[in-house]
Amino acid sequence: MVRTLAVMGFAAALLGGCADGGGSEAESAGMEPAGEQARDAGRDGGRDAGRDAGRRDASTTKPRDAGATLPPDDGSSGDEDERCGVMRARVRDFKQEHDDFESVVNGRVVKGLVSSTLGPSGKPVLTDPSVAAREGIQHFEEWYADVTGVNEGFDVDIALEEQTDGKHVYDSDAFFPIDGRGFGNQYYSHNYHFTTEIRTQFVYKGGEQFTFAGDDDVWVFINGELAIDVGGVHGRETGTVDLDQKRDELGLTVGGQYTMDIFHAERHVTGSNFRIETTIECIEPVIVL
Repeated sequence: MVRTLAVMGFAAALLGGCADGGGSEAESAGMEPAGEQARDAGRDGGRDAGRDAGRRDASTTKPRDAGATLPPDDGSSGDEDERCGVMRARVRDFKQEHDDFESVVNGRVVKGLVSSTLGPSGKPVLTDPSVAAREGIQHFEEWYADVTGVNEGFDVDIALEEQTDGKHVYDSDAFFPIDGRGFGNQYYSHNYHFTTEIRTQFVYKGGEQFTFAGDDDVWVFINGELAIDVGGVHGRETGTVDLDQKRDELGLTVGGQYTMDIFHAERHVTGSNFRIETTIECIEPVIVL
């Protein structure tokens, strides 16, 4: 493309009778310089790849293969240090009177509420709606989708901080990222009723661990497979996955690039804890659909 534009410019210069005529004609015609076109193409390709990476097709016999086919970084999305460690979360605010918030408070972890594999749309799927209903979940399809009149979505950056021991940590014992936004705090000091969806990708190098501690429901999927299951309305609970120990179950191969998707819900006052600790060297954001 660059070579072609250069030849066209040279030909225009000869016809115009001056050495710089080609560049002037291109600019006056509204043509974008070749370098800008190449950069724009790279950015568009990166966005498309990010959207595709966030999807899962549960109808395939090996859904984990989707993570292995993510395109390698071609440098089009910027410096690696700028991409690493900043996760883009889609936080959706709900009204307190929504059926799934404040309706049931059992104060315990409930495992097995969602399937071990992400659904066709790349979202968690309830294993048994009747069991979920006993845990106060009646409209799960609304949790991680933008639904007009039901929730309001906001994009929030969550930055991991590198520690001296090489771990990367985000830690908040007052995780209220949308205070005063959406439907507002609803007479509380904070906005408590929301869900969090985070899409990321990383390269598995071997030896990594990932830990989440918080409340309430938390599900972490790696390569489309459930890796941490801490469902239910409860206080601060911790879940850890050792990637080496789970690599066969998760379908991981050293050197491969995979997705990690985090789904969280804050369904009950009055606390909100959110801690991520990992030895994964570089976690990159993926666009949330």
